[in-house]
Amino acid sequence: MSPKRKNIELIELLAEQAGCTYLSDLRLEDYRCRLEGCLQKMDIERYGEEEWAEAANYLTGTPKEEIATKVQARRLILEKCRKE
Repeated sequence: MSPKRKNIELIELLAEQAGCTYLSDLRLEDYRCRLEGCLQKMDIERYGEEEWAEAANYLTGTPKEEIATKVQARRLILEKCRKE
């Protein structure tokens, strides 16, 4: 990530770090290992609860209202990466 892009959204950062051409590529099986690696390295405190909930909702389909914490959101995404 370049210093000019400090305010990049979590989901956009994940797509960029995973090498996705499109944001929707994050949902593809081909990118699951890369996404998992990005999540393992990422500082969970870099983004707020809402942004983690939005990312987990987008990637897993879990309603945001059911995601209480950043840790839970990251866990849901990691579980999705390891499934299917």
